[in-house]
Amino acid sequence: EDAYEYDFDSGEKKVLLRGNRDMNHSTGLAVWTGSEILCDYLVSHSDLVKNKYVLELGSGVGLCGITVAKYLNPSKVVLTDGDKHVLSNLRHNVRRNISSTTNDNDTPCCTNINCPQLIWGNKTKILQTFVDKYDRPDVILASDITYITKSIEPMWQTVKYLLSDGGTFIFIHRSSSQDPVDIVVDLGIQYGFCVDRKEDDGIILFQKQKVEEEDIINTTTT
Repeated sequence: EDAYEYDFDSGEKKVLLRGNRDMNHSTGLAVWTGSEILCDYLVSHSDLVKNKYVLELGSGVGLCGITVAKYLNPSKVVLTDGDKHVLSNLRHNVRRNISSTTNDNDTPCCTNINCPQLIWGNKTKILQTFVDKYDRPDVILASDITYITKSIEPMWQTVKYLLSDGGTFIFIHRSSSQDPVDIVVDLGIQYGFCVDRKEDDGIILFQKQKVEEEDIINTTTT
């Protein structure tokens, strides 16, 4: 078991995490480089998440989602993962960092935060049940989650179904074990997203285009 401590701002804003650096133990208990870079980016571009409902895919130890909830004033945060053991540790980290509506320096802290299990893929009934319970987010975050090729399409199926029309998908692709980012981008375009912005540090902002209801049904049933 390892401890992580992060300070993305003034020194008074710390995120404390429990995890495990041994990737052979569980990839979801380690902190990936992409999540550290994404946190730095979001702190510098807080307008992307301020007063918005933010959902994170493959949250792992929760670095990005907890940073958003604790310091960037979202309206709501939902951190998800597919692994139940990872979820248990994620919930521990959330409780450790977010225990009141204010931080130690009296800045606001979002306590409207949940950590449900989410299995990706073209499973309309499961995804609709999730939407019924948690609604559709304005922003979805993902950092270094496509290290297995076969996970790329289920990720896009999930993002397309859950994200609100006109919403933003903020994705970072930094792990050397992953497929070329062009594969992710090309498939995202096929799923009705456009690339709004590409940053030098590997972060890509996708915008979900509004589509007709018939097109959504056709996509989710094929």
